[in-house]
This record gives sequence, C-alpha cells and structure tokens, in this order.
Amino acid sequence: GLETVVYMGQAHQHFLPPDENGVQYRRGMLCGDLTGTGKGRAIAGTILDNWNQGRKKHVIVTQKQDLFHKQVKRDWGDLGEDPSKVVHFDDIRDNPNPPSEGVVFVTYDTLKGRDKKDPTAPSNLDKLVKWMGPHFDGVIAFDEAHTMGNALDYETGFGTSNASQAALAGIGLQRAAPNARVGYFSATPATEVRNLGYAERLGIWGKDTAFPTKRSFVDAMNKGGLAAMESVAQSLKATGSLQSRSLSYDGVKYDRLTHKLTDEQKFNYDTMAEAWQVILTNMDSVLESLSGGSKVAASRAKAAAASQFWGAEQRFFNQVLTSMQMPTILENMKKDLAESRSPVLYFTNTTEAATSRALAKQAKDQDLEELDLSPRDTMIEFLNTSFPVHRWEEYVDADGNKKAQLVKDSEGRPVEDPAAVAARDEMIAKINSMRIIPESPLDQIVNTFGHDAVAEATGRSQRLVWQKDETGQLRRKLQRHGESGAKRDIEAYHNGDKKILLLSNKYATGFDFHSDKSIKNQDQRSFYAAQPGWRADNALQAMGRVHRTNEANKPLYWLNEVEDIPGHKRFMTSIARRLDQLGSLGRGQRQTGGGGLFNASDNLETREAEESLYKLWEDMRAETIDGLPYEQTLKQLGLYKENPEGGKPPIPKGGIKQFLNRLLVVSTGMQKRLFDEFDERHKQRVERAIANGTLDQGVVNYPAESLK
Repeated sequence: GLETVVYMGQAHQHFLPPDENGVQYRRGMLCGDLTGTGKGRAIAGTILDNWNQGRKKHVIVTQKQDLFHKQVKRDWGDLGEDPSKVVHFDDIRDNPNPPSEGVVFVTYDTLKGRDKKDPTAPSNLDKLVKWMGPHFDGVIAFDEAHTMGNALDYETGFGTSNASQAALAGIGLQRAAPNARVGYFSATPATEVRNLGYAERLGIWGKDTAFPTKRSFVDAMNKGGLAAMESVAQSLKATGSLQSRSLSYDGVKYDRLTHKLTDEQKFNYDTMAEAWQVILTNMDSVLESLSGGSKVAASRAKAAAASQFWGAEQRFFNQVLTSMQMPTILENMKKDLAESRSPVLYFTNTTEAATSRALAKQAKDQDLEELDLSPRDTMIEFLNTSFPVHRWEEYVDADGNKKAQLVKDSEGRPVEDPAAVAARDEMIAKINSMRIIPESPLDQIVNTFGHDAVAEATGRSQRLVWQKDETGQLRRKLQRHGESGAKRDIEAYHNGDKKILLLSNKYATGFDFHSDKSIKNQDQRSFYAAQPGWRADNALQAMGRVHRTNEANKPLYWLNEVEDIPGHKRFMTSIARRLDQLGSLGRGQRQTGGGGLFNASDNLETREAEESLYKLWEDMRAETIDGLPYEQTLKQLGLYKENPEGGKPPIPKGGIKQFLNRLLVVSTGMQKRLFDEFDERHKQRVERAIANGTLDQGVVNYPAESLK
C-alpha cells in the first residue's frame, strides 16, 4: 500500500488545465489493483499521509454500509490511529454541531439520496459538501469506483439508458471540491469505455488533450478497439495516473470443465427448444389477428412482445444450461473433497424470485415435495405477463401520422382477444405437462451434499431443503436463511465445518473466502465459474474472493462450458469481451482481464466474427449451403423480415450477439450445423487477417534470442 500512497501524493501535487468555465481541478489517480492486494489499507494510508500534513477532513465513498466497522474503521485503526476519527455520514447529516475533523464514511446509495418528503430540502450531497467546506483540500476516496460506471447516457437496442444517480452524485462531489485530492480505487474500473466516464480527474479528456470532451474520448476508443484502450492505460501509467498491481499468480491453476450432454439431455433440450418455437410461431400468428390487419398496429405490438420474449428465452436457457452441466461439476466437486480441496461455486441467478412465486402459488393442501422450482417458471411467467393477448388498433394523430394503441373497453381496461387467450392457456398447459426441465443448480448441490455440508453466501432469504422428519422420512422443508444465515454459513466455511460454499454477487465484494492462514479451513480453494453472467467486473470480483494475501494455498479455477450447445458461447463471449476491455482499460493489456481463465477464442465479438456472420447470411441467401434454407432458418431464429421491395428477406442486421442468442431457441442439431458453417468462415477470416497483419492482438510479447 505504501507505493500507492506515494503515487497518490505525486499525482495530487498537480492540477489539470482549466476547463471551459475556467475552473482548475487537482489531478487525481486511479488505483486499479486487482482484488486481494489491500486497497482498503491503501485508502487509509493515503488519508493518513494527508492527515499528518495537517489536512483533517476526508471522505470515503463505498458500496456497503457494513464496511464501516468491518473494513474502514479496522484499516484506520490498524495504522495506529484512533478509529473514532472515522465517522458515519449519519453523524453529520443533520447535526447542527458536526465534528470539525474526521474521515466521513458514506455509501453511493446514501450520497445520491435526498429527503423524499421535502424535495426542496438540501440533498445528502449538499449536506456533505457543506461539512467539507468551500476550501476542502482533503482526500475523496472512491472505493469500488466502478459503482459510478454508468456516468453517461447511451443508446441500447431498446432506447436510451440514462446515467445512474450514483454516478451523477459522485461526479457532483468531485466538481464541488476542485481542490480535493481524488483517488479512484477499483479492481474493475471499467468493462466498457463509457464506464470510465466518472474519472474526470485523470486528465484523459478536456483542454490540452487529444479528446476535447468525454463523449469524443468514448467515441474514439470505440473506433480504435482494444489496442486504443491499451494505449490509453499505458499512457496513464507513464504519467503516474494509474497503478494496477496484482498478486502473484505463480502456483494458481486454471482449467476447463467441459460437460458433454447425454442423449437424454439432448432430447430434453430439443423438446424445450421446440416449446419456445411453438410460442414464437403462435406469437407471430396471434399478433396478426390482434392488429386487425393494420401494419402499424402489428409492428407496434410485435416490438413490445419481441423484447420480452427474447429476454425470457435467454434467461430460461441460461438457467437450463447451468443446470444441465451440474452432473459434471458435482462429480468434480466430489474429487475436490476427496483430495482436500474446498469448492466455491459462483452463480449470478439464485432462483430466489422463482422460489417466492412457487411458494405464493402453493395450494393449502399441496406438499412442498410437489413444488416445481425448475426454469419452467421463466417460460410460464412470460406467457402469463407478456404473451400478446390484447387487441391493438390504428389511429391517426393530430399531425396526420398513423399510430397504434391498445383497444380499451368503456372502463379503460385493455380488451383481450379470446383466441389469443385460449392459445396462451393451451401453451401453459402443455408446458406444465413437461417433466423434463432440470431443477436449479443450487438445489442440485444442496440436495447432493446435504444442507449441513453446504455454506451459502448468495443472498437467498429462503430455500427448500430435504430433512428427516420424526419418522426418519426425508421431507422437503422451507428453511429461512437471510443475512444472519449467510453470516453463520461463512463462519462455518472458515472453520471447516462446511467445506462447500455457494457464492453470488451480493457477497462478491467485501468478503474473503481464500485459504487464509488465520482461519481453520486452509484447504486449497477450487473455484467454479458455474454461471459467470454478463458482468465481467462482478465475475472478476468473485474470482478475487479466493485469491488474496496471506493465503496458505493457491486456488484452482475452473471455467465451465457445455460442449454440444454452440449457443452457450453467447454467455461466454460477452464476458470474455468485457474482461478483455477490463484488462485493456485497467491494466494496459487485455490478456490480464480474465487472469488466464478465458482465452482469445472465447471472444467472438470481433470484426472478423461479424464479417464471417455476414458471409454466412450471404451464402445462405444465395442458396449455396445445402440443408439450410434461408427463409425457414430465419423464421426459426426469429430473424425473418419481409422485404419491402419484394423477393427474399433482407440479411439480418443484429450481429454476432443476436446470432448466438437466437441459436439457443433451435435444436442441438440445428445449432451445430449453423455454428459449424459460421466457424468455418470465421477461421478463414482470422487466418487471412493474420497473414495480412490486420488482426488486432493487442500487446504481444516477442521473445528475444539475445539481450546483447
């Protein structure tokens, strides 16, 4: 941490050029050290350095309230200082006589808040700035600074996503104190270029830089790709504005655990894909009848239903594939336990909502053994809440434009179409009759090893477990868990009373699960990225829970994949790309983002992949690929659109992410055929790019034969 303190002090000696309003801000620094390196101590050390120079007011902004005692006061006290000097924001919020000095602890959620009863009252940000005073020159330490990542409005496929209030509050705090000594601390500072928009004190954009505005910087980086991001990070390092250290990875092992679907699983998957195909087909036909023949109304209704359909489909198959791969993971976990390794499994979906819905629907005389907690709920929930059953009509607005609106009855309620309702109910009945959908992965683990052997730090408030009743019979019982249960489980895991830990995002920051020499359970950790999700920063934070300082044994990391489902790459490629960007922006080298768990082939969100996909569509449209009829394939993938000029449908514009997502909804055989054709063209493109020297490989190591 001492190195960070020195670099922070050096950066804080300089000011950025005046902005367009003539305001000159003190330069800040980004500490992008990976998890486990002691950023909390670095924050405390930076503040202590300034405290000893006579600056007695400082601010720490972080994610969680419980870090006040568990981390911030502890770190300050460990440096030999009085922990009472660390004060909670509540102690100054409405205090007419607040302390004249101290380190104020505040969370991002609190910082963005205000009195809901009196909107005209000063906000929490205003109250903090008032305590700081007009000439504040102390430290503002943004812990877990990536919380401010969404600092810019941006366009998505479904409209505009606005900047988060937490990010805007963080930026407001920086601007309110131009002389403040700002430090950004995060192991995952940015997974997208726009996520770096909060870091206004680094001097990346603005006067006397290559980028006049924040937006121009983002646009340039998006065009320049990973190589441009790496250059920016290396430039920041060279100027002392970025530090990105990590623990040694010597002895850390990485491997892949590939699950091969059984014939039964393939049949089950194909049956589920067929069910989604039925929904898709029925949805298209129902929408035509609901619109009354109006193309405007049909377009509006279809757009509303499509986004809901594909979102539900993606969540469903993500959960199904995670569940299907569990037999291989469970067998590997048994080997771990037999060889004195302690498994940690990371999931992004705990099925908490599905469990709550199932319990809410439970009949009074229904046994808990009969409750269905499989991903089936996602499909039925879509049909109940989002399948189109309401009639639409066309109307002409005051400007003469044709528009669409829901048909409503005399009481203002949307009018349902009986045929659409009947079609929906029939599909729900068929889905309910399917008995092939696997149970949730968390339940598979608990049921295999027993709840007494599995610690859970997932945030689930309740779970269904099997316990023996007074007669010795196994019965399903509802077990309340919550935060107190999670804390007991974490303690049991540290003590070795429970050797398996289930982990989700709620406990992926601020907690240690490594083989710490100070705890009883010092077994090697075996970490499974069973369901890494979409957020690379969350996944990397979770991975960092098992590799930290003072560990007795280096961890073993497993990346889990399903061999027979090319659509599974949809989940792999997005996080692999974001980890590449995280490595590029945070450390100046893309390969460092995933810590060795992912490789270049996992990222298909590249120019070569996009070009290969377009070539595949062209060849299919030209009917040069046997067995893949163009129009029929597009309909199965939900990509069919009529050509307004007549003739064959136009080539889809959705790109590689959409293609991989849509693969999930077709049979395993169809997926393999389509992906094989794509993969063949992709390999040719990559080989050509390598030969031409145009492949973006980022920072490359060239071994020298001699140093003379």
